[in-house]
Amino acid sequence: GDGGSDPTNPYICSFFDMEGLKREHEIETGHQAEDDKVHIVSFSPVVDSVSEEYVHHMILYACDEASAQNGGYAHEKIVPECGSMPAGCDEMMWPWAKGGSDTVLPSNVGIPVGGENGSRWLVLQMHYYNPSLDEGVKDSSGVRVQFTPQLREHDAGYLQLSGGTGSFQRDPMPFGDSAHVLTPTFVVPSSCTSGWEEPLNVIGVGHHQHQVGKKMSIEVQ
Repeated sequence: GDGGSDPTNPYICSFFDMEGLKREHEIETGHQAEDDKVHIVSFSPVVDSVSEEYVHHMILYACDEASAQNGGYAHEKIVPECGSMPAGCDEMMWPWAKGGSDTVLPSNVGIPVGGENGSRWLVLQMHYYNPSLDEGVKDSSGVRVQFTPQLREHDAGYLQLSGGTGSFQRDPMPFGDSAHVLTPTFVVPSSCTSGWEEPLNVIGVGHHQHQVGKKMSIEVQ
């Protein structure tokens, strides 16, 4: 059915062509960017007050250009079953879950869109939780993205880590233990870090858990 195989946990995606949105902005403002590249400077969740109890999380991903061309992606195209992301759309740009607030980048930092190294196509994944299978639910939640053609000094991006979520990542969890602690360790291999041209600065951290999780923290060494 729509949203995936589990009707209580539907996933729905929408595509957005940032190049088209950027051109619309230029027409509205009368200001034309000198470069195809722009910087995203903030993300603001827009949660529909009527349906907010069903909104579990929103994640904005970037798609590579080759996949967009081969996949026939179109602006505002809806993918009704999106538990698995469309091909080539796996670069996380903005995650949000219940309790999250606006993400505002430092004044000298922006997330690149367009240009040589930025992504043109974005896709927003909506995850809903409807355990009672309520019918007739309509939702207009999404994200408000602010961008500027005045490029900032530094490009930003996301590094996504997942540990302890699968049985192959941890020992079996004891039954009935209400205070069990998982301590997964991540090691970023040199094959990745060797491509970093300058030191990385962590400017924010976001956590997300399902079901029995109570608390999370991360330490960078």
